[in-house]
Amino acid sequence: MNYNSIYFNEIFKKIDVSEFLNNTVPILMGILIFFNSFPHVTAIKEICFYLSAIIVVFLIVFKKIKFSFRSPLLIPLGIFTGWALLSVFFAIDKKGSLTDFYSHLIRYLIFYFILINYFNSKKRIVNLSWIIIISASLFSIGGLGYYYWIQGNDITSRFALGFRETNTNLIGIMTLFAIILSVNLFSNKLHRSQRIILLLSILVLTAATVLTQTRSNLVAIGIAFTVLVMKNKKILFTFFLLLFVIIFLTPFKERINSVSDGSAWHRIALTYISLEIIRDYPIIGTGFSIDTFGIPEFIDQNKYNSRIPQKYRLPKELFKIDHNMFLSIATRTGIVGLIVFLYVILTFFIMCFKLMKDGKDEFIKKWGLCILSSGIMFIVKGCFEPIFCHFAELIFFTIFSMSVILYRINNSY
Repeated sequence: MNYNSIYFNEIFKKIDVSEFLNNTVPILMGILIFFNSFPHVTAIKEICFYLSAIIVVFLIVFKKIKFSFRSPLLIPLGIFTGWALLSVFFAIDKKGSLTDFYSHLIRYLIFYFILINYFNSKKRIVNLSWIIIISASLFSIGGLGYYYWIQGNDITSRFALGFRETNTNLIGIMTLFAIILSVNLFSNKLHRSQRIILLLSILVLTAATVLTQTRSNLVAIGIAFTVLVMKNKKILFTFFLLLFVIIFLTPFKERINSVSDGSAWHRIALTYISLEIIRDYPIIGTGFSIDTFGIPEFIDQNKYNSRIPQKYRLPKELFKIDHNMFLSIATRTGIVGLIVFLYVILTFFIMCFKLMKDGKDEFIKKWGLCILSSGIMFIVKGCFEPIFCHFAELIFFTIFSMSVILYRINNSY
């Protein structure tokens, strides 16, 4: 036993524990981001997140790493977090608001700060993009096979109907983000095999996006891709030509023609309801809880239905959640909270424009445009969908993180 103890002590002396832990964090974060696309893997994601956070705190406490919080987003995010916390104390549902304050904000701020400190190089931001692309592509391949082959759904059926954690309307956030990253990477100097992988990924991701038949995907990719390739008119023309052909050769055409269907009516009705709630809670909102909107115990549905035009009055089963990120923020944190949230978004856009204009090299300028396009895509989707869920929020803060990483790299010259 004595010999064994001496042997293991010598081994541990040779191992730099802090370096090992430091190298473990980006691996755990990469696994977390990779599995964000997949359902039924919550345990893996929780382990990766909390283990990363514990390791980082340990390394900070014992001064084994230089951990920086500085970025252009620090002040706007800090103000928004402070106002969101204040809304908890005045919330209709204080317990739910406190839970969501941690689960849907503090948790992702921790994720954001870890990401900007550990994926802080050009190589790592490219590696992060590959993780997102491969993850979204594998999900799309598996999801399409499961939905149309194993479940036997007709090809005219909207892809992913019935999927719980990654539902039909939200899948586009992931697939469109991965498409934008793929197009951006494709313009780099790559091996032939990498180009083939990217082309196949773009095809699979496009198929998954189109087969959801979600109209907000069409609007989001149209605007985002225009921004991404606005300097190359040939590519832009080809893209819209292909998009036009895809729409009219697939069931998507019927979705475009049925723009006045129930989903449009539902969104208009929710907008009316949200505006009435904001009138009653204009300063601090109803509280940070996402679910308060749809709980009769907290929001009198009959009261608000009686205030809006009769044809837009909602049955109880549809009185659930805002389908607009800005209205959601306004109802939960008031007009003040919305203004601060817009400050966060505006700061993000200014940062991206500076990277595009004043980037020290072509890499920074090109990636600044890519992240700007990704942010636009997310916000367009957020204007039509209930995007405040864990799946979408991780993507949202990943986009924020990538913009800050680029900003830091650019200012380190």
